[in-house]
Order: sequence, then structure tokens, then C-alpha cells
Amino acid sequence: MQTVIIQEGITPSEMRSILPTHLLRRFISSSGSRCSPPTAFRYIDEGQGATLRFREPLQHHVQYDREAQQRIRHVGVLGVKTCVGVYFAIDDDCCFVAHINAYVQRVNPSYSTVGDRTVLNDAEADFFRTATREKFKEHAAANGRDPNRARSRILRSLLLVCPEPMGKPRDSPIPQKHLRAEQTGFYVAQGVKDFPGLPPSSPIGLLQAASGFVVRHPGGKPELAPYVQCETTWSTENEEDLEAAAPELQGYQKSPEYGVDQWTIVRQGWERR
Repeated sequence: MQTVIIQEGITPSEMRSILPTHLLRRFISSSGSRCSPPTAFRYIDEGQGATLRFREPLQHHVQYDREAQQRIRHVGVLGVKTCVGVYFAIDDDCCFVAHINAYVQRVNPSYSTVGDRTVLNDAEADFFRTATREKFKEHAAANGRDPNRARSRILRSLLLVCPEPMGKPRDSPIPQKHLRAEQTGFYVAQGVKDFPGLPPSSPIGLLQAASGFVVRHPGGKPELAPYVQCETTWSTENEEDLEAAAPELQGYQKSPEYGVDQWTIVRQGWERR
């Protein structure tokens, strides 16, 4: 455990230069008052995405829940493993956030899988990349947005997280050969980069090995939730789980977003033997 000694009489600006963000939020001054209350963020759940719009914050209570939600300037996703978390700015008062889920529904005469996230061939790879790109185009058109006008802003702010874009190679029935190990998130991320016209090799939008993020729109530096590889990923149902799963994000409070679109991409496929 990290120990930080705070001298008496230290100023708030000096404190900010000493403490990491997550410790700064947790610090309690000698007077017993917190430095700041929990910061709400507009939370996008798995398989969801939305173009979010914002209003300027007010000091007094607002009448409608949607109006209150639009005054929250932090956004984020959590619990990412083989999915892809996405954020990019469109303008100062609008951004896109998604937690894109993608899988192959495999079927054979004996059983049907819940959903396979390992890509087995070029046809599946092309499907997820193309389907993601086209879904972004459809979403932009449905929201009255021209991606070409916002392209420079998208490129400057694009954030992609996926901690497990590669899985373990499966043994192939062909001797001395293994099936590919890319997960669906690997090609979903390529489809996201295709949308503003980025080549896969571009350093812009490199996948971050994080299980989530919170970022203040516009222009805030993303805070990433670290990912620890295990058999199952964690989910956050309350603030205690949030602190235990991602201490770096302790001090944030989820405000679930409503009025979102479904961002789950499914391909039907046969099991290869």
C-alpha cells in the first residue's frame, strides 16, 4: 500500500501536484470535509452506444431527469474484456460513447454456443470490421451528423480500449497448424478506425489495454481502469464494486445513460471441425 505524508498548511494546488487523482478525491482534510464530492459520469453499459449531447451546468436543481443528465460532463464505460470501449468528440457539446459487443453465434447439429468471440477465418474478420464501419455510418446519419465535418475532432480525441483483442490459438485438426487467435474486438476496433478513414496501422486510436475509462468532455484526459487477466471479467453494480475493481476510478459515481442504441454485432456461423 502506498503511503503519502501530507504536511500541515499545504495548499490545494500543492496537494494536486503531490497526490494522484484517485487519492486526491479520497483525501479528507484536517477540518473533516472532503476535497470534492463524487463525480458523476454518464455510464454506457455493455452492448450500448449513443451520441451524447451536453448542456452547460447550472447551480440550481433542474426539473427534468434528461436535462440533469445532459449537464454531466464526464462519460465512460466499464467491464470491457473482449468488447471495445469507444469515445470520441464531435464538437464541444456532443460526443460518441459505446461499449461494443460482438460475437459469432455458432451452431452444429449437436449444440448451439452462447456466443464465440474468437474469429476463425477471413470471412468472419471482414464481417465484424465491415459491420462496425457501416453501423457507425448509419448511426451518424440517424443523428444528423456528417462525419467528414467532424473528422479532425474525431481523430484528435479517439479513444479505444480492449484488454484482450487476442486470445489463445486453438489447435487445428491440420497437423503443425493453428487456427487464428484474434478476438472479435480486434476487428471491431479496425472498423471503428475505418469510419473516419484511418488505416489499421495508424498510431491514432491504438487499442488501450484497459477495462474501461472515464473522460471529461470536451478535452479531458482519460482515466483508464486497469485490467487484470482472469477467467471472467468483473462487473460493477454499485460504488463498492467500482472501488474494488478499479481503485483509480474511486471517487466517480455512475449515472446510467438512457435513450441509448443497441451496439451488439452478431454473426451466425457453423462450428468448424
